Amino acid sequence: MQKILLPVDIEKLSDKTFKITCDLVQKLDASLVILSVVPFSDKHSHPQLSNLLDMKDEHFVEYSEKIVKDIAERFKLKGIDAQTVLLKGNPADEIIRYSEEEQFDLVIMNTQNINSTKRFFVGSVTNKVVHNSNVPVLIIS
Repeated sequence: MQKILLPVDIEKLSDKTFKITCDLVQKLDASLVILSVVPFSDKHSHPQLSNLLDMKDEHFVEYSEKIVKDIAERFKLKGIDAQTVLLKGNPADEIIRYSEEEQFDLVIMNTQNINSTKRFFVGSVTNKVVHNSNVPVLIIS
């Protein structure tokens, strides 16, 4: 096992997921990529709101970039140099596509620290990835 993908969203990465990921990367001498997918918004149905939605998308992009950089710094303190990647699109579809195209050996998904409302949406992403990915998925809850 040489390549591990860790998709993250705007939620905090749990300590448990961080520890397990550190252990796996170090024991397997694997590379780690931290991925954030900014959901793509369909602006075509409301052209008058395009500027407002662009600002919102830009804010999500900046926030997502900060999240992945902060998480990468956390890994760096443990001696792990993680690459960061930011994509736009449907989160589950992009996780599946990217993990397969880049030939990852494992996807680790964090499902902790989620309230019940967000669990529905995050659970949907996790569920879709688990059931449609050709790459093994480790779910940490």
